[in-house]
Amino acid sequence: MAFDEVGFESAFPTIRSYGSSTPWGTSSQIRGGFGAAGSAISDLFAIKGYNISARGFRRGAEFSAQNEALARQMTAIKLQQAQRNIFKTIGGQQADVAGAGFKASGSALDLLRDSTAQGELTKQLIQQEGDIMANTFRQQAEAYRTQEQAAKKAASGAKIAAIIHGATAFASFCCAASRSATSC
Repeated sequence: MAFDEVGFESAFPTIRSYGSSTPWGTSSQIRGGFGAAGSAISDLFAIKGYNISARGFRRGAEFSAQNEALARQMTAIKLQQAQRNIFKTIGGQQADVAGAGFKASGSALDLLRDSTAQGELTKQLIQQEGDIMANTFRQQAEAYRTQEQAAKKAASGAKIAAIIHGATAFASFCCAASRSATSC
C-alpha cells in the first residue's frame, strides 16, 4: 500500500522536501528525529542480542571446562588400564618362561625389557593424547570466555548508542515542536 493510498501526501504535503516547514517543524528535523528514534530502538534490540550471545558463550565455556576435567579423568583411567595390561603381559611372560623351565636370563630378559619399554611408550602416548585433548578443551573455554567479554562490551556500547540516539531523537522532536528551527 503506497503512502498516497492512505492519504499521507495529502495530510503531510511538505514532509518530503528538505527544509520545508510543517506545523511540526522542518521536515529534516522530523526525519532526523525518526531516524534517531529508529536507531535507538535498533540499539535496544542489539543489547538484547549481545546479552543472549554472552550467556551462550558463558555456557560454552562452562561445558568446555567440564570436558577438560572429563578428559583428564579419562586419561587417568586409560593409564590405569594400560598399567594393568602391562603387568598382565609381563606376568604372563614370566610365567611362560618359568613354566618352560627356563631361567630369567638371555632372550627371556630381553623379551621382558622390550615388553616393559613398550608398556612405558604406550603410557606416554596415552598421557600425551589426554593432555592434547584437555588442552584443546581449556583453549576452547578461554575462547568462549573471550567471546563472552566481547559480547558484554558490545552490549555496553549499544547502551551508550541507544542513549545518544534517544537523546538526539528527543532533541530533534523538541526543536520541531518549538517551530523555531533557527534556534535549534
